Amino acid sequence: MNNNTMYKNDPLATSENNVLKVTALFYIMDALFTEKYESCDELITLAENFGASEDEISAIIAQFIKWLKGEYYYNSDEFSVILARE
Repeated sequence: MNNNTMYKNDPLATSENNVLKVTALFYIMDALFTEKYESCDELITLAENFGASEDEISAIIAQFIKWLKGEYYYNSDEFSVILARE
């Protein structure tokens, strides 16, 4: 992989950027659920650089908060909505 695939504005790298974006979103989720909060800021910046929207990042954080409160249900999984749009 060369540096051209790392930029979201490169039309040839669109599919690579979607993979990188979703991977970065998964890493945010993992950091939250494993209580590695110190990594979240850097991971959010990385996800944004790969095209993640504020709504997508907020959905992950909302899902984590619901889980903390015991309100998480499989049918209300916001992250699956994000993946469905890819």
